[in-house]
Amino acid sequence: MLGYLSRETEIGGYEAAGEAATDLDGVYDSVARLLGASRDEIALTENATVAWQLAFYALSFRLGDRILTTRAEYAANYVAFLQVSRRTGAVIDVIPDDSDVYWIPRPSRR
Repeated sequence: MLGYLSRETEIGGYEAAGEAATDLDGVYDSVARLLGASRDEIALTENATVAWQLAFYALSFRLGDRILTTRAEYAANYVAFLQVSRRTGAVIDVIPDDSDVYWIPRPSRR
């Protein structure tokens, strides 16, 4: 990574990306092989939140659909729920916590 960033400072971002395009493109093949998939089934994003949002926003919600979540939902995910709810009429249902939500091993009672 440091080598790539150093190269960007030497020749510019687009030029460095062009030089590394073959190597970077090969990542799709490597990940596909690792997962037993084809390269067109692989999507790489900068982080898990972006990946989750791409998948969530690809769903077709409509009036009366329910989005189930918990009190401990990530804020970024809840913002997506709110946007979809306001746009489509889908309902956000926060499922109450119970004793299984945060699993903590209990001492055996033997």
